[in-house]
Amino acid sequence: MKNKKDIIGIIGYGRVGTSLSSAFYLLGYKTFIYSDKINKRFIPESFFLPSLPALINHANIIFICVPDKSIEKIAARIVKSLIPLPDKIFFHTSGSKTSQALNSIRKASGIAASFHPLQTFPKPEHSLSPWNNIFCILEGDDSAIKKAKLLCRKLHCHPFVLPAEGKILYHASAVMASNFFVLLVHMSQQIAGYAGISKKQFKNLFVPMMQKTLQNIIHEHNNEVLSGPLIRGDKEIIACHLEEIKKKNTLIAQIYQLFVTYYHKEFKTTP
Repeated sequence: MKNKKDIIGIIGYGRVGTSLSSAFYLLGYKTFIYSDKINKRFIPESFFLPSLPALINHANIIFICVPDKSIEKIAARIVKSLIPLPDKIFFHTSGSKTSQALNSIRKASGIAASFHPLQTFPKPEHSLSPWNNIFCILEGDDSAIKKAKLLCRKLHCHPFVLPAEGKILYHASAVMASNFFVLLVHMSQQIAGYAGISKKQFKNLFVPMMQKTLQNIIHEHNNEVLSGPLIRGDKEIIACHLEEIKKKNTLIAQIYQLFVTYYHKEFKTTP
């Protein structure tokens, strides 16, 4: 059972704020939203409040879902509202910032932590599905972490507590695993395009291999998943790849070469 007194406040109605507010609303939490910019509303208009102080007054669990550079500014505005903050819990949803970004709230007797969903939110949606079985990375005050773990269970996701000093490297890893993966696929698609393969054909041809590779990564060690000319030590084929790619796109050729260099260094093979 959730605490009947728990009222959720969401500051910011971008991709994460929209998804989080919709999820809590669907779970039956009274959920209020304040945002300078609001496009499509997924929950009744009466839950959108006209000011930041109004939201702080209404809610006891507040999520700050704004760009990293705005977190401390929002925290300062909350403190300047002069609303008593004891017993209120504040989370920001940044992947890179620690809960220190909310230190001004702590000084005003508020409770603070970071709550980062390890998930992609390419577009807002009114659903619980983006939260199902993902991990939320937590860091901050003990009482806030305790509440965050409870909220994770309600959202059907898993809590993972991370030391503050590991936050920025954790986030760099997440960017590489998600955004850089997309960029790598895009580069592969470009090279295939130079060979006369359309974008639609690329998906039909390459996605099954990509899916199998991901399955292998889940079940095997990374060095056991690799295949092709790198594993065979086929320098001539790699040189041919680089020569042809350079004719079309020198930047992709440089990135290809960096991957080859990294492979030899990481897995201690002879180039």
